[in-house]
Amino acid sequence: EFFHYFWFEFFNVFAWVFCWGGIEVLTVELIQIKMEIGKLEKLTKAEISFTEEEFKKLKEKLINNKEKLTKENFKDATAGISFLRSLGKFGKTGVLGHSEGGTIAFMMGAEKSVDFSVSLAGSAANGIDVIVGQNEAMMQLQGAPQKLAKEYGTAVRIVYNDRIKGKEIANKSQYINELCESNNLSLPENLKANLAKCITLGDEWLTWFLAYNPAEDIRKISCPTMAIN
Repeated sequence: EFFHYFWFEFFNVFAWVFCWGGIEVLTVELIQIKMEIGKLEKLTKAEISFTEEEFKKLKEKLINNKEKLTKENFKDATAGISFLRSLGKFGKTGVLGHSEGGTIAFMMGAEKSVDFSVSLAGSAANGIDVIVGQNEAMMQLQGAPQKLAKEYGTAVRIVYNDRIKGKEIANKSQYINELCESNNLSLPENLKANLAKCITLGDEWLTWFLAYNPAEDIRKISCPTMAIN
């Protein structure tokens, strides 16, 4: 994984930043630019730096890492904290994460593996609730009637609940039609086709995310935590 390091000298704390999505890509691009202009600068006072060869390996690992489950990334982040503490160079050691990294910040706080945590846009709701809510909101923003958006959200929830349970579906179209009929859902064919894609769309990461409920971890957090969403 790629972790960006920030050394807060004034407060004598060290934040291990685990980011996902746009922030992660931006940080990688920033390092690449520094290398291209020949400035192989040390990223922190902990003397952490990358050579050009190391950067190539790092970028390849980032690309290949996208399908890792959040719980596996959590283990990597926890190992990173343990490593930092083993150096004996820092006082308080914590984590700052964005998006999936924000969820991991909650998980690390629950496991008491950090002295503090900062979660930026980390999900605080059940994964399936997040996906259904996003779908319904997006449809209404695009002008769909509220009733249609709600019915589609209901169908998405059923499809993903069956996915979490590992239900085997031989005929996707038949499954969607029966789902709509048994739940009195009047959906146009284009939305039915999209629902059929949801049966297998994505990878194991999405299936894990759908089933994960961060509330259980959030309740266990006892360290100082800032959650911004």
